[in-house]
Amino acid sequence: REVMAQLDSEGLRPACLQTPDLVYGIYQLGLLASGVDRDVLIERLRKQGIPAGTGFSGFHRRSKRRCDRLTELQNVPTIAAHTLTIHHSVAWLGRSAQDIGQSINQAVAEMLESG
Repeated sequence: REVMAQLDSEGLRPACLQTPDLVYGIYQLGLLASGVDRDVLIERLRKQGIPAGTGFSGFHRRSKRRCDRLTELQNVPTIAAHTLTIHHSVAWLGRSAQDIGQSINQAVAEMLESG
């Protein structure tokens, strides 16, 4: 939660519902990349020692027998292709949430500037 509070980039947004009365714990911080190449961003973050990855993107591929659905999940493939995660082990790096957030913001800003 502390890292999420530090993010200030138009290229990323939290991939979760946020309401004032919602109390939650985060195992992985899910983010949606928009305007930047997700895979390039993940590589940049990993080079900075930030444990980033693509997360789980296979839900829409599960059979209807395995997972009931009210409707087709037409948007899930697009969302999955733009989702990246910051693994909870980021807390063990010995860096502050502010520092990690600034690193993520900087990586996204550089990518947006370079087009």
